[in-house]
Order: sequence, then C-alpha cells, then structure tokens
Amino acid sequence: MSSWQDSFKKFTGKTRFVVSRLFVHLAGSEVTPLLGVLNRAVREIVASEGNLEVAGERLVEVCQSLLQYDTYWQSASNEGDVIWDEGEAGDFFDELFTDSASRYLSSGDNEDYEADDQPLTL
Repeated sequence: MSSWQDSFKKFTGKTRFVVSRLFVHLAGSEVTPLLGVLNRAVREIVASEGNLEVAGERLVEVCQSLLQYDTYWQSASNEGDVIWDEGEAGDFFDELFTDSASRYLSSGDNEDYEADDQPLTL
C-alpha cells in the first residue's frame, strides 16, 4: 500500500525511478539459450529507455526461460529499490554497479577458469 506522500508525488507528476540488479548463477555446457534471452531482454529494456511495461514483459520472458531451462541455472536473486529522486537513483545505481564490479571483476585468481581454447556452444 502506498503512503500519502507517494500519492501526492504521483498526483503532482513526480517520477519514480526503479533501480535493480538480477543475479543468475548459470552452470552447464548449454547455457547459451539463457544468455541469449538475458542479453535480448537487457538490450530491449535499454532501447526503450527503461519503460516499465517493456521491462515487465522482458522480465516475464526471463522467468519463463529460467523455468524452461531449469537444469542450466543453480540460483537466482535480485536486489533493488524504487526511488523518487533522480540523483539518489543514480547514486544507488553506481553503488550496485561498483559492488558488482568489485565482487566479480576484480578477482585476480583465474586458476578456476578453463583454458581459453575451450569450444563454445552457440
């Protein structure tokens, strides 16, 4: 249920910003169909400039694909918030992006990864 402040902001034409991230742990040799669905969803949401209707439709497609290819993912989670101030939304986005980058891109240990000459599936 929304508060009276939310109703007033909506009445006066204030814009809400939705900031979120989705984690999906993919595993197995045939994850390409899921990657394709995820990449297409992101491209279409970005192209629509974050239109919530488009984002909702793409999220439904992602969920249906996760159900269809349930043997190729192990876990999923999401995090996010609805924010009224654009500056706060930008700061929250930067915080989520920085957190993800520090967790997943700054690892110096590549010994767990397979050699680069492994065949890819398309």
